[in-house]
Amino acid sequence: MQEKLIIGISGTANSGKNLFADILTEILNKKIFLVEQFALANKLKQDVAEILGIDPKHIYGETKEKIRATLVHYAKEKRKATKGRYLTDYLMPRIKNSTAEIVIITDIRYDDFPKDEVFWLKNELNGVLVHLTKYTITGKGQDIKLVNFPPANEEEKRNDPKLKEQADFCIKWPHSGGAIKILRNKYVVPFCKWLVANKLLILK
Repeated sequence: MQEKLIIGISGTANSGKNLFADILTEILNKKIFLVEQFALANKLKQDVAEILGIDPKHIYGETKEKIRATLVHYAKEKRKATKGRYLTDYLMPRIKNSTAEIVIITDIRYDDFPKDEVFWLKNELNGVLVHLTKYTITGKGQDIKLVNFPPANEEEKRNDPKLKEQADFCIKWPHSGGAIKILRNKYVVPFCKWLVANKLLILK
């Protein structure tokens, strides 16, 4: 039986990590693989929701943006106290006990401590890391420029370059504007082919 494949996704806020995970899950489901998604931030959201008295199911959109600073600060304190292990140690048994053949972790964000999220993914879960960079197009004609989405805060600004450097597969893709089919065929499918070529994914 094929060993469980673990895929971690990194990138700044709004780089499309969840979108990539959803498209990848759809592709793999069609190949008859059982896929489960996990997010390190879910535990963080639950904690902060309890502190602020907010329903964690409703932390999205404008609400998410309003409490982002609180989330970042709370995460920073928990990470400092546990040397980056607070969320990974919480999620580890849940991933190990998952019956899925493929696990996607949608938010690998940090590489500050010796055994931080990247170390955890690659060395403890034997997983692969994907890095996403999203861009928009500005200007016209010869003045066209590709502008990358900026990091949301200093934490991202410091960590994202390190995540990209250690990624096994890097993707630079455009803001979709709803063109999901193009993103699927041009960016997600090539990653699936890379998995197969490297014998990380054995097609049924």
